[in-house]
Amino acid sequence: MALRKLKQHSFWYICFCYCIISSYAETDTLKQSDQLKYGEFLVSAGKVFTLGFFNLQKEQEIGYFNPENAQICYIGIWYTYDQSKKPVWIANRNKPISKTSGVLKIDSNGDFKIIDKGLTRMILKSSEGVARRVAMLQDTGNFVLQELNSNNSTRDKVLWQSFDYPTDTLLLGMRLGFNIKNGQKWSLTSRVSDKFPAPGSFSLGLDPNGTSQLIIWRRGEIQWKSGIWKNGKFPNLRDFLYKFDYVSNDDERYFTLSAESTWQWRYISFPMYQIDHKGAVLHFQSSTSSRPQYLRSERSENTLTTVVDCKSFPYPGCLEPKLPRCRNNSFFYSSRGYALSEGLQYGKGNQILGMADCEDKCLKNCFCVAYASIYPNGTGCELWSNLTQLVQDPYPYVSQRELYIQQEYGENKRKRSLWWVWLIVATASFLLLLSTAWLGYYMQRTLLKLAQCVGVLGYDVQQSLVAYLTQLYVRLHSISKRAGASRLEERISLTGLDSSAGHSKRVRIGLKRSPSCFTEDICYPCRKKCYAPSPLF
Repeated sequence: MALRKLKQHSFWYICFCYCIISSYAETDTLKQSDQLKYGEFLVSAGKVFTLGFFNLQKEQEIGYFNPENAQICYIGIWYTYDQSKKPVWIANRNKPISKTSGVLKIDSNGDFKIIDKGLTRMILKSSEGVARRVAMLQDTGNFVLQELNSNNSTRDKVLWQSFDYPTDTLLLGMRLGFNIKNGQKWSLTSRVSDKFPAPGSFSLGLDPNGTSQLIIWRRGEIQWKSGIWKNGKFPNLRDFLYKFDYVSNDDERYFTLSAESTWQWRYISFPMYQIDHKGAVLHFQSSTSSRPQYLRSERSENTLTTVVDCKSFPYPGCLEPKLPRCRNNSFFYSSRGYALSEGLQYGKGNQILGMADCEDKCLKNCFCVAYASIYPNGTGCELWSNLTQLVQDPYPYVSQRELYIQQEYGENKRKRSLWWVWLIVATASFLLLLSTAWLGYYMQRTLLKLAQCVGVLGYDVQQSLVAYLTQLYVRLHSISKRAGASRLEERISLTGLDSSAGHSKRVRIGLKRSPSCFTEDICYPCRKKCYAPSPLF
């Protein structure tokens, strides 16, 4: 009996605890005197976004910024149904906090702050003494701090909001620009690396010179321009899902991101623009199912599509980097391996350098043939001037260090930039070869026809000659029969009577002209008189 009552009490106790935890996990509001700890979350009313604690790296990879190997984490916002939990906003990207002691809270005075190991980072301090405040996570992804009225309703005035402090991601409704009066600036800044979210080398924002275009800077140098905005689009930003709205007045100038149309919004699960640690601009393209169905389905991975990348491919609007001549004939490729000796190192102090900074330092040093990050979180730089100091390892699970090694091009960069010259030369050579081949074919056919004509003509001449000789023979044979023996006797007698006279007569009779001389036309070009010998029989 007692055991049954114990089971019943245990069941109801578990249900009660589950309801308490579930009700807290479903809340979108951080109230005054409450605090948010590791493992606790705020979820927006429509379950679109979640705010909580997260970490980007494993404990054994922390190293550089946590020498005591303590567990560190960040406070951020991500899409609730994103399986990878990629943060779209980070509250403490410069200063990670401990999982065990870090909290986010609004104290009794209304101060909004992050506390870690007794140290306080003030987000917003109350300037009116004791104030009643509340922070709410909205379905837009904006984390808003507002004051409460006496009836616990929120006032319209926003005291602080996360949209005013973007990190590396642009959400719908977020601004890119600046406030002219108070100097507030809204821009995106990349991470140092994919494992360390501190501000990196690249930033994306509105052109401060007054033109309505977006610009990507790399440590202050312009790397890409979007072109002048027109009808919601930029000429150098090829995007058919999103559009940008431009606002310009005496107080502020900025762009905001929105969906191209209402029906497209239903098929975009994670609408965003993001600039990564390599300087590429990416966006979420689409989902396989509609948004309402997606939000009720299983979690999916947030896969981004590149729309601007000046490093991998010359996208429209990319500016040519200024490099020394020694880099005109080489590039760097990624490989795995380890170093036999230590190279020139940067970033061991307070200076935070990412892989993009390592690349920049190596490219500007003509003796540099390889570079890599020092620490597992992708920070620090190490350069080498001799490839014999490195050993490439084809098995990535054996060596976890990524190396970038110099490789020579077959031709220099200036020759490759004149590709159109080689195209013209190749086209002209092809046309010349084609013309020569056609001319040879035409001459071959002409000579073949001429040879055939000559062959036919020779055959005709041969047949005519045979016919002529045959006819000549027949006629001569006929004449010899008619002459008979009398003429022969006459000739013999004449020769016997008078030798001198007979000789001349015999000669005249013997050289008698043929009755039908067919050879006269043939001999005519030689201007010779045609005679045929008289038959003797």
